[in-house]
Amino acid sequence: MPSSLWVYLLRYGIPHMLTLDQKVEARERLADLDFTGMYLYWLYRDNSEDFSPLLRIWRALGTEHAESLYKKTIENVRISHPDSLILLRNVVEFFRDAGWLKSAAQVAKSAVTEHQRLLGAKADQTLMSLNQYALAEKAIGNYQVAI
Repeated sequence: MPSSLWVYLLRYGIPHMLTLDQKVEARERLADLDFTGMYLYWLYRDNSEDFSPLLRIWRALGTEHAESLYKKTIENVRISHPDSLILLRNVVEFFRDAGWLKSAAQVAKSAVTEHQRLLGAKADQTLMSLNQYALAEKAIGNYQVAI
């Protein structure tokens, strides 16, 4: 459970950066998959799976920056604790819902790798992640990979 300070930062940190015209810093913070995953976790938990506040922020910052920043982060993703795996799955869902289908598939593939590394190939969460990856590949037309 995040501390009250962490919840405050999730809720107001990025809008505060935008108020101060710190767009570069806001983009960098959002490119951190741990931050974005936790932000999405908070949104999904408290707002019934409504990711639109995060998408509105990216629209203010320029969505063209989002995918390129996330791609750099995805290449180096390494989760250190199994509890953080849900954060990757939240990011996949957000990317898919935002229409960033190729990036969703990339994060989903990384999520499967991390789930297998931390939990093993047969764990329920690993299988959920594998299903999410298959759906992401199907969404971009990679049916052979999805099977």
